[in-house]
Amino acid sequence: MKIIYKILSVLILIIPLFFSNASAENLPHSSPGWFGGPTSSPFGYRVDPVTGAVGAFHEGIDIEVPLNTKAPAVADGTVTFAGWAGGYGNYVEVTMPNGSMYAYGHLNAIFVNVGDTVKKGDVIALSGSTGKSTGPHMHIEYKVNGQAVDPYHFYTSAGWTLEGAVPYEEGNPENGKNYQDEVIDFQSYFELSFEAADTFAKILVAITKAINLIQSHIIALLLSLITLDLIIRYTYSIFTNNKEGFLQSLTERLFKYSIILAFIVSWAIIAELIKNFAFEVADTAYVGSYNNEYLIADPSILFKQVGHLYKNYINNSVMGIVTFASPTIQSVLMNIPGISFVFELYYLLILCLLTLTLLFAAYIVCYISWTIVFFYLTIFCCLIGLPFSAFKITEKKPAMMYKSLGLQCLHLAIISIVFNMMYTYFTSLDQNDIGIGALILCMVNMGCLAFVFPSITSKINGAFAGE
Repeated sequence: MKIIYKILSVLILIIPLFFSNASAENLPHSSPGWFGGPTSSPFGYRVDPVTGAVGAFHEGIDIEVPLNTKAPAVADGTVTFAGWAGGYGNYVEVTMPNGSMYAYGHLNAIFVNVGDTVKKGDVIALSGSTGKSTGPHMHIEYKVNGQAVDPYHFYTSAGWTLEGAVPYEEGNPENGKNYQDEVIDFQSYFELSFEAADTFAKILVAITKAINLIQSHIIALLLSLITLDLIIRYTYSIFTNNKEGFLQSLTERLFKYSIILAFIVSWAIIAELIKNFAFEVADTAYVGSYNNEYLIADPSILFKQVGHLYKNYINNSVMGIVTFASPTIQSVLMNIPGISFVFELYYLLILCLLTLTLLFAAYIVCYISWTIVFFYLTIFCCLIGLPFSAFKITEKKPAMMYKSLGLQCLHLAIISIVFNMMYTYFTSLDQNDIGIGALILCMVNMGCLAFVFPSITSKINGAFAGE
């Protein structure tokens, strides 16, 4: 299979020698205001037009231009990026001879490829509304030493106007490349699970605050119960004329009350020690890419690893070569009988594998998050039960909760070890040797883990119930 990849790669490099692109269209650019548009969003801090976030930093200027307006190069340079750039949508970056760069975002179509040389006025793209956008416009940037600076002076000194509309020329998007059609938007897949993980994190914060808040009230509850218990016992000793028995048991009871009071006062420290013990057991049992507490604290890191895995595969596979090849190469390959159909099936297979992998990953992330939440809920319930464990009539239920806390500690350690083993396997894959078999194996491993976790919980619950 690797030999086939190499042969196809060589063919793709040779084909452009026989099928050269026509020279780029060049717009007149000698008169002032030869291109531009009214500024709709300036450089600097602003209210994000999509999310509404206050204080979001805008690294460029947005200008109002109609959809599919021909976007010319503002200066000579070499294309250093042409493709999909997340929220910027279709994005082109050109590096000038002095090392500074300019870029356009939210484009509807791109006419250049990485490595192409462009001249001032060359039509390199069409304006659009791809990525994180509220409507047709053009995002323009200027970078010096890799840092975004206010692009206003750079563009106006090149003859653009950023104050008003100019006569626009409409282009045909079918002649260009829309990378949105070929890019798997990992973020759209991950969004729901990231929100779920964030929700679980907020629940943990709320439980922690509840533990700290209730701690003082639990002490007051214990003192009230102790007072009530002593009054009842003393009154009973008077009626039974057994004050000596009351005094003999008082020392023992005061010692027991003191121990429980000490537990309540230091419960937050005890809970942290129990959690640390679980992770220390896990780290001792298995040493992976990261320590277990780090992974369990943010299980959504699994999504990032899946994203890296598929990105590396696409970039180093036949699929990636064909997908991101020049329009000329694509037209030649797609005209070969059967190639187009095979490519569509191939793309569908990768998309299905990604979807299944992410479904399993979402389940695993939510399951791990719930395990942490349940662990802290058990700690919270044990704290509430502590005052009642001081009295014989109510000590049975708290004892069951302490047993549950021990089992949850074991549960957390086992889940951490299994999750770390799988994550370490993902990170150990050679980035340049990821084949379709590795993707299938990762999906199967993820699916097995999704079934193993409930089985572990079932065994733990069985042990708690004495089965």
